[in-house]
Amino acid sequence: MSVGFDQGWEKGGSVFVNDDEEGWVEATIVKIEGVGRAATLTVKLKESGKMQRREANEVEQASQLSLSGVEDMTTLDDLTEATVLSTLRSRYQRKEIYTNVGGILIAVNPYEKLSE
Repeated sequence: MSVGFDQGWEKGGSVFVNDDEEGWVEATIVKIEGVGRAATLTVKLKESGKMQRREANEVEQASQLSLSGVEDMTTLDDLTEATVLSTLRSRYQRKEIYTNVGGILIAVNPYEKLSE
């Protein structure tokens, strides 16, 4: 496995990349050139399968916890725009429209009827 020295980039690792249409989306690292924040990463987008080259400072690492769609986002290692949007997207796709951030409740599409 290739690992980017001081940033911890790992071939096969999950990251978030900012997509112009979808916002932050999940991708997998295919190739690493360079080290740390100066590295250039080739990533494969999870949904579309498209390959993209991105500078390391344009991506965020994604932990398993941030990809799982936790009920309370205060349990995430890093609370960033990418992890918040990924969590909300994941939970919405599972019809779990309520998500906590500590004492704050976020409701996504609260008017959708859910079966009981």
